[in-house]
Amino acid sequence: MRKKTPLKLLFTLAFLMIPIEIVKASIEPLTLEKMLSYSDGCIVGKITSKKGYLANIPTLGQIVITKLTIEGKEILTGKKKSVEVAYLGGSADGVSIQVSNQPPDRETTPGNKVLVFYYYDKVFNANMIIAQLGGIFMIQKGPLGDVVIGKGVGSAVPRNILLNNLENKIKAIKPAKREEKKWEGQTN
Repeated sequence: MRKKTPLKLLFTLAFLMIPIEIVKASIEPLTLEKMLSYSDGCIVGKITSKKGYLANIPTLGQIVITKLTIEGKEILTGKKKSVEVAYLGGSADGVSIQVSNQPPDRETTPGNKVLVFYYYDKVFNANMIIAQLGGIFMIQKGPLGDVVIGKGVGSAVPRNILLNNLENKIKAIKPAKREEKKWEGQTN
């Protein structure tokens, strides 16, 4: 005797066979070359200050912007420099706003040595860290020298690398005209 297939099962199977368009979120991989093409600067140095500010941005409303001051050197020129860079999210005046891709506190603590790729944003009137957490890299001391801590596949620095080696790679990439392509979060 044959078993009968329940009607619910047949309808479920039929429904699953209907083509459904699935929208996939994608994050653009930022190779070192692409990161440099988006950047107005690349600094390596120590975070000397961190402060959150409340700002009213026409397209976003009230938002917290955290600014970091980095004392160090601009990699492409080798010149000593102090740069203020910013990212969305943080705390200011009793207001805390977490943005999903803001750099974690462990990366933005004053005293940390970091490598930061940034661009100037007209809307925020500030040097913004490219791709928020994707544009800042911690540096730690290693037995052979300072090591830039990589962030995995799709990142400008996918794996740990000696800072000197990364600086040489950056200098070897011919500086191209900054791309005007926008990525999520860029406002200008």
